[in-house]
Formats: sequence, C-alpha cells, structure tokens
Amino acid sequence: MANADTPNGFLATPLLRARPYSVDASNGTALFINDLVEMEADGNIAAGTVGDDRLIGSTLDYLAVSTAGTVAVADHPQQEFHAQDDAAATGTTADIFQNCDHVAGAGSTTTLLSGHELGFGSLAQTVASFRILDLVANAENSAGNNAVWRVLLNEHAHNYKGAAVTNTGI
Repeated sequence: MANADTPNGFLATPLLRARPYSVDASNGTALFINDLVEMEADGNIAAGTVGDDRLIGSTLDYLAVSTAGTVAVADHPQQEFHAQDDAAATGTTADIFQNCDHVAGAGSTTTLLSGHELGFGSLAQTVASFRILDLVANAENSAGNNAVWRVLLNEHAHNYKGAAVTNTGI
C-alpha cells in the first residue's frame, strides 16, 4: 500500500526541550504547528527557508501571519524529528545517513499543521540541513514516496560556527 501524501511538518519525537521565542508583527508568513523556524538578526524567529543554516527547530504552536507573539519551539540541538519526504525522489533504506534540505510547503488553515517536508530532491552525502537517521517504523509507513523518516537537524543554529547573529530571544 502506498504512503499517504499528508505532510504535517517536523514533529519533535520525543520532545527533548521547548522554549518560548518571540515573533514580530512584520512576519509575513504564518507559523503552523511543526513548521521549521530560523533565527532573525533582531532576536525574533520566522518560518524557516530552504537551505537555511540558522534553523533552530520546529514550532509547537500556531501564530497567524503579521501577528506579534510568542511560540514554543522544540529547539534542543539533538532533537530528532519525524517528517514526510516530498516524493521528489523515491526514498529507500539506502538513503539512511544521507543529508537533505526541507521544502517549505504551505500549512493547513483547517488543521493548523505545517506543510513542511523533507526535500528528497536534495538528497546527498554532502552537507544539508537534515541527516536521515531511519525510516519511522509503523504499519502505515514504508520506504517509497511520501515515507515518514526520523531525522536530525545537521545545521542547528545553536551549533553554527559562522557569522554571529543577535540572539536576544535565546
């Protein structure tokens, strides 16, 4: 049976830690539950962009577009996530320990869940945002398109060795 195409973002499993982060009203993108988020130079967070090396984790809350507020973020550098692949390439168990970026799909205004997925079109052994650790084991998930994978954030902002960013919200 084929895997269902139902992206719901990056689910922190098991949750190691959650911290509150500020979002300013200039945020032009709503934050959906399980969206990846990145640090901004002003100490706030915003929805994560593809290929960003300043991701800090995934949200546990929803916040409407252009709304200032606070959201909880699963931000531990060793946090593992469950995420569906985008079917840009057919996933196999040979992809375990490969790296890939994410695709920032639109969230659902009905369920408030994220539309972010693993970008399997970017699978490589070179550096990318996520390391694939394993296929999530359950009866409704199998290797192939739209599989759910257990992943770790390779380029976590708290471990980033590049240029300094103002991190007043951490």
